[in-house]
Amino acid sequence: MPDLWLLTSSFFASAICAAAACFAALPRSGRTGSGTGAGPQLAAVGGFAVGVLAGMATQGIAPALPPASGLDRWLLIAIPLLLVVDAACFAALFRQQTRLLRLAAAATAAPVILFGSVHLQVTPELTLLPGLTLGGLLTVMAACGTLAAVTMLADRGSEVSMVWRASGSLLVLQAAGMTVMLGGWIRGGAAALPFSGSCAGILLCGLTLRQPATAAVINRWACWSLSGVVLLGHFFGRLSLLQSGLLIFGAVLPPLVPLPNGLKSGRIRLVVCCLLTLVTLATVLVPAVVDFFVRMRPLLSATAADFIEARHAQILVV
Repeated sequence: MPDLWLLTSSFFASAICAAAACFAALPRSGRTGSGTGAGPQLAAVGGFAVGVLAGMATQGIAPALPPASGLDRWLLIAIPLLLVVDAACFAALFRQQTRLLRLAAAATAAPVILFGSVHLQVTPELTLLPGLTLGGLLTVMAACGTLAAVTMLADRGSEVSMVWRASGSLLVLQAAGMTVMLGGWIRGGAAALPFSGSCAGILLCGLTLRQPATAAVINRWACWSLSGVVLLGHFFGRLSLLQSGLLIFGAVLPPLVPLPNGLKSGRIRLVVCCLLTLVTLATVLVPAVVDFFVRMRPLLSATAADFIEARHAQILVV
């Protein structure tokens, strides 16, 4: 069973540490809301990294060296790569190739997670390379395309406030982690809490300091984190293909759903986005909760029977 107190502590520890580190790294002008340039975004990168480390330390998650699982490779290789690429883009080191670099970095996360996995060896009769078959190649290509599409759609503008988009993405990220935990992989689902907590802390810090550009950054990082959790949950947990697709849909597609001309105002679109996100999460979470209690019913029944028997024995002694 997941330790709710430990998960809550991890979330708030990552949020507080991320906000504090982001505020400390901000230039003096950025703390008054008048800062321009890449200073606030680079401070957010540092705060996000500190928050994730604090949340993982609270849970006691220590990736193996060298990485021995998809989760280890996600934490030690994919996430640092994404942050370094984003920091380079913020620092204007590659002005013309910003979008291309982000798409390439996001797509790279898929083969990093699946490296050495049995999912690369499906249909072994069609072997292309040692450890890679045609089915595995198609699997990697589909995962890379999904991560690249999520990155591209997360950066697209719409009439919906980016703050609300980032908040919705964080909500979906937490729901994805909960779904993976309910499926039986507690460590993989719990890893979503440091990411969501760090994003939430930086988002609140940006709103407090009137840094509107922070919301777009947090929305992209939340979508990246969600993609990693969904990918890990699908290939190494019990997250079905339908659940994975619904979670991705709930994060990136509601703000892009076309509406009739009479319903294109910002407030109406915001209401539609919130409803679509909540319906999507309910569609994923309710069956996951029901399936969890069905699987746990024998254990819960045995525990209840032991409790009743112990109480009965105490009464007889008295």
